[in-house]
Amino acid sequence: MIIKNKPLLKWAGGKYSLNKIIEKYYINLKFDRYIEPFFGGGAVFFNIINKFNIEKRDLYINDANKDLIQLYKHIKSKSSSLIKEYEILLRNYKGEKDYYRMRDLYNSRDKNISSLTRSSLLMLLNKTCFNGLYRVNSKGEFNVPVGRYANASFIKPEQILQLSKVLPPNRNITSKDYKEVIIKRNDLVYFDPPYVPLNETSYFTDYSVKFGLEQQKNLADHFKLADSKGAYVIASNSNTKIVKDLYRGFKIIRIDASRNINSVASKRKKIKELLILGNRLK
Repeated sequence: MIIKNKPLLKWAGGKYSLNKIIEKYYINLKFDRYIEPFFGGGAVFFNIINKFNIEKRDLYINDANKDLIQLYKHIKSKSSSLIKEYEILLRNYKGEKDYYRMRDLYNSRDKNISSLTRSSLLMLLNKTCFNGLYRVNSKGEFNVPVGRYANASFIKPEQILQLSKVLPPNRNITSKDYKEVIIKRNDLVYFDPPYVPLNETSYFTDYSVKFGLEQQKNLADHFKLADSKGAYVIASNSNTKIVKDLYRGFKIIRIDASRNINSVASKRKKIKELLILGNRLK
C-alpha cells in the first residue's frame, strides 16, 4: 500500500486545501529542484513529493522558526528517539492543566531539557493548542491557549517514520534568512511568507516572525531576482493593494481560500487571496 504523504502539523495559513489550485501551475513543469523558503506545515512540499519522482537531494526546505526546523531535522535523523520522547509526553498528557504545564516547559528554555523533548513538546502543543496557531509574544514565548477538542488528532509513530523517508537530507533542512537560500535556473520555488494584514486588527501574520512592509518589499525584490535567474517562482499573499503593487507586472490570480483562525466558528469562511506567478509560468 502506498502511503500518501501529508502535513504532519496543523499550521496557520496552511495550503492543504489549495493544493489542487496551486498545482495547476507547476504540474507539467520539468524542474531541477524544489525549494520552499517559508516551509511552515509544508503542504505544497508534500503535494510535490506525491506528484513527482524527485530525488531527496533536490528538495530544500527552510523556515525562520528554528524550533520547527529542529523538529524536521530530528524526524529525518532521529525518528526512533523522537517517537520515544513523544510517547512519554502523551502518556503524561491528560488535558488542559497538562497543556499549560507543557507550554511553560516549552517556553522555559531549560538547558536540562533535551532538543528531542523540545521537538516532542512542539508536536504535542501543535495538536492541542487553538487551531494549530503558532504565535509568540514580545518575549518570544509561545502563548497560544489550549484548544477544545473532543479527540485531539495526535501524531502517530508511523507518520513520523514515513516522513523521515521523504524529507531531504539535513543539509537541505535549514533555518536562515530566506535570502540566503540559493536559487538557480530551472528551480521551482514556492514563497509562502507571513501575509500582509488585511486590516489593522489582523493578527494572522504574528504566528511566527514579525514581517512588516519593509520585509514584504524585500521579498518582492527577491522574487523578481529569482525570476530573472530563470527559476519557476510562485508566491502566495493576501488580497491587498500593497501586494498587487509590489508584484505589478507579474500574473496575479485571485483564489478562494478557507481560513479557520477566527475563534468564532460562524465567521470562518472563504476569503480571497493572491497567487503570483513568475514570467516562466505565464
